[in-house]
Amino acid sequence: MATLNTVEDLIRVLDEQPEWCEALRRRLLSPELIQLPETLAKFAASTSQSLVELKEDVQDLKMGQARTETRLGRLEAGQKNAETRLGRLEAGQKNAETRLDQLEAGQKRLEAGQKRLEAGQERLEAGQEQAEFRLDQLEAGQKRLEVSVGEIKGTHARDATLREISLLAEDLELRDIRSLSRRDLIDLTHSAETHGIATNELRSFHRADVIVEAEDKEGTTHYIAVEASYTVDERDTRRALRNARLLQRFTGHQAHAVVSGVHMDNRIQATITTDGVSWYQLEAQSLEPD
Repeated sequence: MATLNTVEDLIRVLDEQPEWCEALRRRLLSPELIQLPETLAKFAASTSQSLVELKEDVQDLKMGQARTETRLGRLEAGQKNAETRLGRLEAGQKNAETRLDQLEAGQKRLEAGQKRLEAGQERLEAGQEQAEFRLDQLEAGQKRLEVSVGEIKGTHARDATLREISLLAEDLELRDIRSLSRRDLIDLTHSAETHGIATNELRSFHRADVIVEAEDKEGTTHYIAVEASYTVDERDTRRALRNARLLQRFTGHQAHAVVSGVHMDNRIQATITTDGVSWYQLEAQSLEPD
């Protein structure tokens, strides 16, 4: 095998071995380059034929020039028509642009109206919140009014009970002697044994609606503990029973629990009939001040 050390060695071997040269040429060149000589030959032949045909075409062109000039006249007329149509198109474009501007202005007005609507919605929501706040205040005021009315009715019921205390005592077959004041009740607890009684229970006893000292036909001392309300409920019966129990403890005399009112809560009917609480009916007109 030949040794290749220089480019000259390669060239020499390729000269001596044509098949190597051909193989190397196919390896180095693309198929297009390999086919280029044949392609150029075909192109030259085609070009010669084209030149012949070109000469013929030149003659045809000369003949068609007249026709072209005629057609050019027609084209110029068409161009004028096209320019006229273009003018109308430009006018139409301006009209379209004007309408587009109007649409954009309308869109802006619509957006402004939307913003005003949103602002109005926000004001409406704020007004609704204020209305709800005022409604809450009104409901709170209504509750305070109901409490105040209840207290007023309770006060009138107490006053009416005091005015009718002799009748109330008569129902118990007793004769009233005197009504104990709050000072009397406080003094009573100070002089009595109160061990085991909660402070708040004593305070509630001091605030009893009506405490009456009475006596029976034999002259024996009794006490009457009355709780008065426009509508007597379970709280009134509990307080009356408790106050009667404390009176009996503090004085050593029999004490009677009584509830007095215009109406009675149906739920306390069993308490009145079984727990020893007496019911005194007030007439509605008796609550009116003298």
